[in-house]
Amino acid sequence: RVAVSIPNSALNSGNKTDLILEKEVMEAAKQADKSLAVSVTDTEGRERYRWEFNETEFGTTQNEMSDVNLFLEVGKVTDQSQITENLGADNSNGLVISFGHDGVLHTQAKVRIYVGDQEVVVAGEKVFLYHFNPETGKLETLPYRNGYVVDADGYVFFEIISCSDYVILP
Repeated sequence: RVAVSIPNSALNSGNKTDLILEKEVMEAAKQADKSLAVSVTDTEGRERYRWEFNETEFGTTQNEMSDVNLFLEVGKVTDQSQITENLGADNSNGLVISFGHDGVLHTQAKVRIYVGDQEVVVAGEKVFLYHFNPETGKLETLPYRNGYVVDADGYVFFEIISCSDYVILP
């Protein structure tokens, strides 16, 4: 497990920052048959998000390893004009998770993200998670799941194979 602390100003700046997990680190974890977890905390020590790459997934992937930008940012749907235009007023009360990495990952990742400080979600309640397709302007459902829950500590947990923007709606 690796822990990284990022200033609050960088976490909520609106500018994508680089937080690169080099492919050599992932290749070393794969060779050692170990899982890899990277926890990103703010200046108060709260874990803002965590990426997990499972040793089983490392071992089964045929994709070529590449560097991964682990940075992500949680914002309001209303701050993303392209998404707001396509959702309409009825769905403007949601969150956007913007990943620093763009495109397909070399292997599936589990991501745990703190959303407990956002007004639009409530701990213990179900939320709906969608992938935003910028080409079509549509929200796409994620396969194999139709609902997610914000846990008692304010975290939402999901698995991804591709990074871009995801939308959480209450």
